[in-house]
Amino acid sequence: EAGRIADYFIAHRAGVAAEAILTGDRDWRESADDLDEAVRLALRVVGSCDKVLPYLEQARDHAVELLSRHWDAVEELAWLLLRERVVEGEVVRQMLQRYLEGEKGDGPRDQVA
Repeated sequence: EAGRIADYFIAHRAGVAAEAILTGDRDWRESADDLDEAVRLALRVVGSCDKVLPYLEQARDHAVELLSRHWDAVEELAWLLLRERVVEGEVVRQMLQRYLEGEKGDGPRDQVA
């Protein structure tokens, strides 16, 4: 369970991390609800309040590293969402798998009018 929560937590932090990467704003401002959820999840993983802040910082750094390494895929997904508005999970998984395997091909960005 802790591994699954940790994975979810990294994904949860990715939205704020992506915004920081895109805008260059490293203030990490987020809504109170997002911060409450992040603290609640972190506490479930680490088990004590004194470990929450280091865990939040580690998760943030990990999310930034993953997003930076795969930023082309992030942009491709953004273009796909702009074009389609709704994208099924399987389509996203296939697109990400192509990126991980290095087979980018023609992406939705090329198809936006």
